[in-house]
Amino acid sequence: MLRSLVGSEMCIRDRLIETILTVVPVSLTSKAPSTPGLLRHTVLAFKAIAALIRTSQTPPISDDVQGKVITFILQFVQRAWVDITAETEKDAVLQATTLVQNQLQHNAKMPLDTALAPFLSLSTSVKEAERFRATLIMSHVVQCAVERVQTRLANSEEAHCTATVGTILGRFLPRFMDTTPAIRTAAAEGVSNTIDLAALLHPEMMVDNGADIQGVKAEIDSLKKRVAVLVKDGTASADKEVASVTKSLCSQVVSVMTDQPRFTPLLETLLEAGLNDPQDDAASCSCVVMHGMIRGLGNKLPEAEAKKNLESLVAAISKVGNRDQSLNGILVSIRNLAKHHNLLCFNRLLKYPTPHSDAIIKAFHSIASDTSLSTVVLQHCLDTVLNSQLIEDVPDPKNSSKLVKDLAQSPLSAACAIGWICQTAKGADAACQIRGAVFCTLSLYLAAAHDFGNMEKVALVAAAMKHSIDGTAAEITVDRIERVGWPVFKDPARFLLGITETTKVLCREELLDSNESDRSITKNAKGGFDLPASEPTGLAIEIAQFILPYMNKPIKSHRRASIACCTALLRHCVDEKRLLQSVVTALLGRCGTDESPILRADALDAFQNIAVHPYADIQGYVSPVVSSLLSNFGDPDVTVAENAMYTLYNLMTILPEKSQFAPIIVNIILKTKALFESRNRVLRMEAYRIFGYVVQLTNEDQLDQITMSEQIHLHLVTILVHAEDSVLEVRQVVKDALQSISVFLTNEAKSQEGKDAIVAMFEKPHMQPSNKMSLDDFMNDFCEIWTKFFAGRVNDILVSLLSYFPKERDCLRMAAVVACGYMLKHMPPADMARANVEQVCNALMAHLNPSREKTAEIRELSLIHI
Repeated sequence: MLRSLVGSEMCIRDRLIETILTVVPVSLTSKAPSTPGLLRHTVLAFKAIAALIRTSQTPPISDDVQGKVITFILQFVQRAWVDITAETEKDAVLQATTLVQNQLQHNAKMPLDTALAPFLSLSTSVKEAERFRATLIMSHVVQCAVERVQTRLANSEEAHCTATVGTILGRFLPRFMDTTPAIRTAAAEGVSNTIDLAALLHPEMMVDNGADIQGVKAEIDSLKKRVAVLVKDGTASADKEVASVTKSLCSQVVSVMTDQPRFTPLLETLLEAGLNDPQDDAASCSCVVMHGMIRGLGNKLPEAEAKKNLESLVAAISKVGNRDQSLNGILVSIRNLAKHHNLLCFNRLLKYPTPHSDAIIKAFHSIASDTSLSTVVLQHCLDTVLNSQLIEDVPDPKNSSKLVKDLAQSPLSAACAIGWICQTAKGADAACQIRGAVFCTLSLYLAAAHDFGNMEKVALVAAAMKHSIDGTAAEITVDRIERVGWPVFKDPARFLLGITETTKVLCREELLDSNESDRSITKNAKGGFDLPASEPTGLAIEIAQFILPYMNKPIKSHRRASIACCTALLRHCVDEKRLLQSVVTALLGRCGTDESPILRADALDAFQNIAVHPYADIQGYVSPVVSSLLSNFGDPDVTVAENAMYTLYNLMTILPEKSQFAPIIVNIILKTKALFESRNRVLRMEAYRIFGYVVQLTNEDQLDQITMSEQIHLHLVTILVHAEDSVLEVRQVVKDALQSISVFLTNEAKSQEGKDAIVAMFEKPHMQPSNKMSLDDFMNDFCEIWTKFFAGRVNDILVSLLSYFPKERDCLRMAAVVACGYMLKHMPPADMARANVEQVCNALMAHLNPSREKTAEIRELSLIHI
């Protein structure tokens, strides 16, 4: 009767199915107890609905009713049944499977994927019963699909089965290592059935690869027997068996799933579900199969799929938690994928944002830990840093519609990656082969990061520098840099010192220095250490060959870092004339006015290191170096002028052949004279220091006496009036210069009395370097000696002193007034006619006028000395 009614236009069949679904209270919200009685009613409902579907193929069941039937089955799977036997539960599962199979047969257009979809997520449920029922249903449904396809193919009919075997297989494989033996057995049957289905639906895949389906199935059946009796008690033997089974399973899967359209869904399923399986061994099994497939078949992946898989693997790293085996599997998979698609993988990893997450760091560690990849990935990172655009437009964090300039992501990420690579043993080994390139590349990029001024990103590059040195350098090198201090690389004012000092210690690393030898070396004024000069080591030559071409590059920060390296190289290329020539020539090229002042200052400062070489090797460079220094004396940038003067003074004092300076000594004095009255105290101080040393060389007969006598007398007054300079450091240097001048004047004095008087004047306590000088006493003594023993030059002194009366600085006018007063006091009346006494008196009188002289002390001194 029912069969006749179902075929009517009223579709009573669908109504009957709905009625059955309503009558049996299997819903999870139902208050009916989950007893054996309810389970019997549920099984009867399965049978009744299956019979209705099987006996009436037309019209098709509505989508709404189909959905209700699936929900009914899912509720059965998820319900916590009590007081039922295993056989009863298994029978119920079989009836549910039959119902699903009948739906497939009723609707020939329904893909197998659609029929299985509701059970896929339940196969990874944390509840054992749900996993068992879902896995068993899936296995039986696939088996039924295999039988149906076999029948249709035997009858020369089309298979009419749409199934993504990779996705289905990916759900069974993790269950192979489930904690429940029954689930493991069901999963093994599911794997075998899915392989059968793959062979039927895709015979070309098996033929092309020469797969032995029967052999694979036999091995799967053997594995099924092993997992059925496997006791996972955590013992070494149990763990060994788990590893053996998993490895064998992986081999069998890889041998049949060789077609890219088939194994790609398998990989995706393992990545999305297998790695996140709630059971550790199941997730580990997924990892083993996954990295085995990637190792064996990764070369067949299109780039788009490879990129997608890489991103999924990276995302999975942070999800595995404390599962070391799963984490290791993921990292091995990333490494295997990189072997097949290295450029794609490297570039994608470098596009992840900085600071790098723990997942990205681990990914680079994994790749660098492979000997075949460590050098490749390191070289790729170096190339990315050196050859990528440094700056790019990025959305403004405060206004997304606006673009702002920032350090480009790829080179910054690559610089960080170099540090991660050097943290691994094999990565460090690869870096040791090209240490010069690694250090110089990071130095160049560190300078670029500082030049841009983003201190957060500077810190990332500084950390990469530390990691690279820690991983590749000798212990003494690390100790020496630690003495300078790792924070130096993050300091905008001192990072170049860090580059220079690191270059120094790297250049000496192969010389077998010991920590004992460093104990006597203290920090210099700049915060570095003056390590002994040396011949160039292999690493020094490697650094020089890499960095010297960057001295002429258009990027200013690159030139700046190169100068910092060359500063150290200049100390460590002793007896290597070609390298010395290259370094000096490169530095001279950076001292012209077309170079940035800050770079010129650094290059000029570097020339102090030329003095460590044998004079015969550098003789030809002294003249161009000194000329370059002198040309920068009057530079508007104070730092440039300071460094030029300081370096020249050091070269003059250190170089053994002072005669080298004789031909240009007048030019040195003229350049120095222009800075005697500079507003900058350091420039004044350096000017007087140089002049004092020139006088000292004159006293030692190193320079022409006639020429120098004229120059010293010409600038004597300038020295005198600056004896009372407003800056203590300048006064001290002037006092030192006066000591040298005293020797000169002693030699010039005609009489012994004059010589003795000069010596006595400069031996007074207030003239000693450590004591404060009394300007009044000094001028009184000096003028008395001058008018008595140098009478012919009195007028020259007075004229020069008068030129300081209009000066802006009080200390100069005061010294000039005091000197003129004492000249008048000690001048014999007979000599006054030959001197401009009247002009001096008028000048002193003028300083009594408050409108002309604003300083009361100077007006008072003028009155006293008149």
